[in-house]
Amino acid sequence: MEREIYLKKSFEIEEKTKFICPICNNGRLDILKNNVHLVEYNKHNKEAKEYEDFDYDWLKYAFYGFLKCNNCDEKIIFSGKSDVNSRVNFFDFEENGPEYYNVLNIEYIERPPYIIEISSKVPQEIKDLIIDSFKLFWLDINSCANKIRVCLEILMDLFEIQNYIVKNKKRKKLSLHERIEIFTKNDVSLKNILISIKWIGNYASHKETITKNDILDGYYLLEYALKKIFDDKEKEILNIAKSINERKKPRSKIK
Repeated sequence: MEREIYLKKSFEIEEKTKFICPICNNGRLDILKNNVHLVEYNKHNKEAKEYEDFDYDWLKYAFYGFLKCNNCDEKIIFSGKSDVNSRVNFFDFEENGPEYYNVLNIEYIERPPYIIEISSKVPQEIKDLIIDSFKLFWLDINSCANKIRVCLEILMDLFEIQNYIVKNKKRKKLSLHERIEIFTKNDVSLKNILISIKWIGNYASHKETITKNDILDGYYLLEYALKKIFDDKEKEILNIAKSINERKKPRSKIK
C-alpha cells in the first residue's frame, strides 16, 4: 500500500495523482487538465468580492473532470471541491504579485483506485464491500471505516461462525468481537489483527472523528488478514511438504 499517495489533501490541475489504475492495475492516473471544469459558488464568491480586503484565495468552486490511465488510456470521472491557493515568485513579485491557482479536493471517483491489493481468492461479496469503501474514502471517512467493519461481519458469516449461543437456557447474540475470537481460536496473531480492525470501525460508528491515517491502518491490516486467510502461501507450502514427507517421495510419484 502506497500510504503517502492517499494522505495527500489536494492536487493541482496539472498534477499526476500517482493513483494506480483500477482497470489495468498497471498504469497511473493523470488529471486531464483540459477536461477539468470549475463551477463557481456564485453567491459565496459574489459576497466575498464585496469586501474591501478581498483576496482571490477566498473564492470557492466545485469541479468535475476526468482521470486518464497512462497505460490503458481508460478515463474515469472524478469530482469534488476546489479552493484557490497562492504562491510567491520572489523574482517577479514586486511587478506581478502572488500567483493564484486552483487546487482540487477530491470527493468522488467513479471507479476508485484500489488502495490495497485484493486477491482473486477473496470472495466477491467481500471484494464488493471493499471497493465500495474505496469510494467512501474520499467523501466520508467514518462511513468508510464502518464499511471495512462490515467486511469482518461478512467474513464471519462466510465461515459460518455462529451469531448466537444458548446460555442459561437463554439465547444470547454474540458480538463481532466474540465471533472473531471463535474464528481465530487457533491463531492468536490473526485474532489480534482482526480485532484491531474492529476497533477502528467501532470508533467511527460512535461518530468520533478519525483520520485518513487511521483508515489506512485499517486497510493495511485488512490486506494482510485477507491474504493470510485466503491466500496463505505458508499453509500451501507446508501442505506440500507434509504430502512429500508422509510418503517419502516426490509428489509426481504419489498415486
